[in-house]
Amino acid sequence: MNPRVVLDTSVYLSAERHGLLFLARKRAYTLICSPFLINEIVRKRTEMAIQQGLDREVYRARINQYVNEISALAVMVNHTRLTGGNYTDWLRDPDDIPVLATALVGKAQFLVSWNTKDFPPNGSFAHVCYVTPPQFLGEMYRQHPQTTQVDDG
Repeated sequence: MNPRVVLDTSVYLSAERHGLLFLARKRAYTLICSPFLINEIVRKRTEMAIQQGLDREVYRARINQYVNEISALAVMVNHTRLTGGNYTDWLRDPDDIPVLATALVGKAQFLVSWNTKDFPPNGSFAHVCYVTPPQFLGEMYRQHPQTTQVDDG
């Protein structure tokens, strides 16, 4: 059975997103997402586009295309359905609470993030293993050696 995986916003904005989304398209893992993550991606990509001086129509079209791609690939879960538990003891960033909630509600085995400073002690919390994109990509390519990445833009 393929693992269920949440990608943190930092990953959706990184170069590694290409390989990770390629593997999701190939069904090497099940991508789990939530409205919180989609909103965070849109907010961050909009900020980046404005900082880069991109034309509004251009960046809106690109962001919409990206959100549509993610939505088509992902199992969407409602992160607000998580009840119980206190995660603020080790989560330094309050924005990480809905990301962890997405993983828990979506029954994810992995949460892939570049925010290693925010990882829990021992790299795992509530049966969710926190890994970096290179760690997860390496594991996926080891499990699926026949899969080769192509340039998807």
